[in-house]
Amino acid sequence: MTSSSLLSTEELLLLVNLMYLFDEPGGLCVSVEDRNRLLDAIRNNERLMDLRILALEEKSPLAGSAAAFLNDKTGEAIIVFRGTGKGEWRDNFLGGAATNAADGVSTTQQLGALAWYHSLDLADWYVTVTGHSKGGNKAKYLAIVEGSVDRCVSFDGQGFSDEFVRHYAKQIADRQKIVENHNLEYDFVNILLNDVGERFYYKRQIPLQDGFLANHCANGFFKFREDGSFYVERAPEGQAKEMDALDRMINRILRSIPEKDREKAMDLIGTQVQAAMNGEGTEERIRLFLQKGFPGLLPRLVGYAALGAITGNDSGEDLVVK
Repeated sequence: MTSSSLLSTEELLLLVNLMYLFDEPGGLCVSVEDRNRLLDAIRNNERLMDLRILALEEKSPLAGSAAAFLNDKTGEAIIVFRGTGKGEWRDNFLGGAATNAADGVSTTQQLGALAWYHSLDLADWYVTVTGHSKGGNKAKYLAIVEGSVDRCVSFDGQGFSDEFVRHYAKQIADRQKIVENHNLEYDFVNILLNDVGERFYYKRQIPLQDGFLANHCANGFFKFREDGSFYVERAPEGQAKEMDALDRMINRILRSIPEKDREKAMDLIGTQVQAAMNGEGTEERIRLFLQKGFPGLLPRLVGYAALGAITGNDSGEDLVVK
């Protein structure tokens, strides 16, 4: 299959945005106007309109939200994963340390995405996996552990723990060449943990007054013209220097925490974020904090964070497998 017959990066990004367009419009990222522009862009793209839906997964406890599309003209199957769903926030943080999975490093949602992928009949198809944010992480996970994946295109997807990189070093060395990371220059999620594959950076097209959180919006890559056409703009300097510095600091903080505490630390943060995203009040979040026996850990984490933040050595670099 020639590269020109495959869906382009921009076309894959439209499919990724489609996964969000059924949310209530008017929120942080997608205004009613943006939603209509994105839908028009999809409708006006012949190659996207040629796709047929093989399978849909909506808010699954294990796999989140995902879709599988087929292009009968080209033989390409496109697997698209949505970003973090309501019940997935704790899983995001658990991916920053060792886990209780059989391999000791995978998360429940990563394994759920893999199981859903295995439920699809994709024999003889050229398989592209893609996604945004947590969906980008799932796409990269499949690219690493599943040999039938041919191409991975991640948008603002977070990386993997040190433990994961060490455990899957051989697979990463063999398969990272099929992985592309497309990130907004000020995105704050792709910097988390260790990334794999080639990286590309883009200018954010959402107005600055929309705030810092808008740096992670999936539609932030697109600039629409008056005639409905759009473009994406590469960031000439690559990743913003501030985000590179934050990336290194987060790595230093995580690596300053002994392995025996790191898994509990990720559970602590993930549990609290999950409770907040579920709308739990302060009383319930304190109950969860006490129930998991975290109080003794908190002062140690503060000390580790202070030590890691001021450590000026090379431990802030991502682990690289060659």
